[in-house]
Amino acid sequence: MYDSSLGSVKVHPSSVLSKQINYVQFEQRWGMYSEKVRTVGGIFLYDFSQISPLAILLFSPQMKKIDSIHDILGFDHGDVDETESNSNNETLRLIKEIIRAKGGEIGLAKLSRLLNQAHPRFRSEMQCGIQQFLELHNFKVDKRSGARMVYSQEAGAYSNKEQSFPYFLSTCNWIYFGCKDLETIKLIQESKLILDRILESKVDLSNQRGMEIPEKAQQQFVDVLCLMLQKDSKYDDAKEAETTEFA
Repeated sequence: MYDSSLGSVKVHPSSVLSKQINYVQFEQRWGMYSEKVRTVGGIFLYDFSQISPLAILLFSPQMKKIDSIHDILGFDHGDVDETESNSNNETLRLIKEIIRAKGGEIGLAKLSRLLNQAHPRFRSEMQCGIQQFLELHNFKVDKRSGARMVYSQEAGAYSNKEQSFPYFLSTCNWIYFGCKDLETIKLIQESKLILDRILESKVDLSNQRGMEIPEKAQQQFVDVLCLMLQKDSKYDDAKEAETTEFA
């Protein structure tokens, strides 16, 4: 597992979900934990739980629509430690997510331009040509109609053009989810607005500005939202999911 600020991390053996995690493949790409401990064996997380895409979008501090992968790659990441030892892992993770966002394939020249423009550090630290780097790390590079195309070996579920996601919802730097249509985006955005209003009214009873939702309607809305969150957290096949996600 990987944490954006800590690098490679592990679930502590005493954590409740450790046995499940050792034997069951993750269904979600994201998770949360209560605390971390640094030992000689690495950084361990306690009480790790998987989180579904919908839960992250609804309970994040902010959410916005992003129209292209270029906008995502243009995020400001602040200062980065140039001596970080896991730079290759970061580069591979970025390349895989670009390929997923592009429906399972991308031109080699276009991928190289994206890396050069958005994260020149990643490109410079490859220490070899980009095609050689990709092939050394189990990416497939084929020539089609005169252009070289890049595929991830794990991109089978994303290789179908129907799995391409034309729209994105983002919560913060490098956390974004692909959406197939604007109706889904609009529904999630409006649901978040209503949920935020309900939560604000419960936390601060003196602040009822704009709260016009009857108590019964609030409860009905929350009940439906809970059902949707349960459904979103239990899908078995990534192809059936309405969203895809990135760490």
